[in-house]
Order: sequence, then structure tokens, then C-alpha cells
Amino acid sequence: LATTSGEVVNSETAFGLTAVYAAIRLLSDVISNLELSTFYRSGGIERPFRPLPSWLTQMNTNLANHEVIGQAVVSLLTDGNAYIATLRDNTGRVLNLTVLDPRDITPTLNSDEGVDRLTFTSSNAPGIVFSTRDITMVRGSVIKPGTVQGLSPIAAAREMIGTGLGVQRYGAAFFGNSAIPGAIVVVP
Repeated sequence: LATTSGEVVNSETAFGLTAVYAAIRLLSDVISNLELSTFYRSGGIERPFRPLPSWLTQMNTNLANHEVIGQAVVSLLTDGNAYIATLRDNTGRVLNLTVLDPRDITPTLNSDEGVDRLTFTSSNAPGIVFSTRDITMVRGSVIKPGTVQGLSPIAAAREMIGTGLGVQRYGAAFFGNSAIPGAIVVVP
């Protein structure tokens, strides 16, 4: 969507603003490198779950854990939502976690006999409805209670990002022209 500055701001164009790129990169790098652990509660006491589940020591067969977590954090910071697909074997054991493109997933809250159930559809798998067993949704900030999706930080800061992109473009053009104005006004 175009902003008042005339700049189109979405999750891709926002990365063109150095401040946005740096902030997202910093947060995703730091969070993705934090130590992971699991805990359980027994008798009101929190205890570490050991050994760690195999899906937590290797979340994805093709990516390192920090890459999987980093992708989820970037999705949260750009879209406001992260969707993680869980591949399981016939026994239900988790084999692989894959972060999905949030633009391809549509969450829906369905009420079935008074029980709310969250389901997902994907533009990449038309006609298939996924459950929370198949896809885990992590939401960022939610403005209104009952809202299914989190608020995109990029959408929330659209005007300011658009202004920054416009200033950046103007500055680049100004210096690209050797910082020489196109006209000179002479006053007697």
C-alpha cells in the first residue's frame, strides 16, 4: 500500500530502509542464538526435561536450529505472525519443523459445539484444512481481544517507514547528482 509519502510499504520494501533491516536482523540474530530448553512442572516445581526431545535438538533436517528460529522471528517482526508446520511420523513423533511464509497461510477460528478451534488454509495447498496439530501459530501483538491474527509491525509503522524510504530515495538522488541543485536562483 502506498503511504502519504508516495512510497509503497510492505514486508519486502521495508527491508530497503536500513533502520528496519538492522532492527530485524539484530532481534532475529540474538533471539535465534539463545539456548533452548524444555521444562515440566511436578508438584508445583519446575524441572528441566531431560534428555531434550530430538525435535528440539534438530528442528529441521535441512536447516540449523538458529535458522529455523530466525525465520520465525523475522515472520513475527514483519507480518506479526509466524506459522510453523510440524511433520510427524505414523506414531505422532515430530520429525521436522518448517517455518511457513505467513502470506500463504490464512487462520480461521471456527466454533464447533461451543468449542473454538483454530484451522489453517494455505494458498499452496488449496482445499486442505490444517489443524493446530499440523501448524503452530505464534502471534505478535494483538490490538483487540478475539482477533485471530497478530498486528504486523510493518503495517503499524507504515507511514514512518514510508517517510524514511522517501528521505533515503531523495538523499540518494541528491548525492547521485553530485549534490548540485538543478537550478540556481539569483536575486539582485
